[in-house]
Amino acid sequence: MDFITGFNRDQLVMMDFESCLSPDSWARIVDMFVDILPMSKLGFNEVLNSEGRPPYRSSDLLKLYLYGYKNNCDPLVN
Repeated sequence: MDFITGFNRDQLVMMDFESCLSPDSWARIVDMFVDILPMSKLGFNEVLNSEGRPPYRSSDLLKLYLYGYKNNCDPLVN
């Protein structure tokens, strides 16, 4: 069983998702920054369970956390 993955942003579709963001968007910076991090050396372990729903990648969750932190999105506020 693999990790939950998103769609390929480079595939040809009716809507180009890459053009939805400006070239200097914070989302692009976070994406590039997390992709160059040595995740295993930083203590992020990729563990796949043998049953149940597959987990999300640690790098994807870190990207979401950093983007939310920058935009003052507090997950503990209702």
